[in-house]
Amino acid sequence: MNKLALTIDNKTISPPTSFKPEFTDLGSVITASLNLIFYISGMLLFIWLAWGIMQYIFAGGNKEALAKARTRIIYALVGFIIVVLSFTLSEYIKAVLSPTSSIPQPPITPITPP
Repeated sequence: MNKLALTIDNKTISPPTSFKPEFTDLGSVITASLNLIFYISGMLLFIWLAWGIMQYIFAGGNKEALAKARTRIIYALVGFIIVVLSFTLSEYIKAVLSPTSSIPQPPITPITPP
């Protein structure tokens, strides 16, 4: 694992020994960012859906308030579908770009010219 360090005027400033960086390459940064985005979107989905449900409960038969609440709930569910699809797509891309195959590969023998 590569260590993160800062180099200024050919002098290397190393991080503290207790610092254990998780971001060693671009892939780890993107993975951590996507995980954070998915967690935040999940929390926002819950809040948006709860808000719509509360609006629906407290609409009191007002057709305009019921329509707003129904629209908010529909938007939350559509957002949930988009988040699930994007998560599925990101997992697929991650699997394609970093394959871990359990299929044994035959050994490659070099061909020497006669």
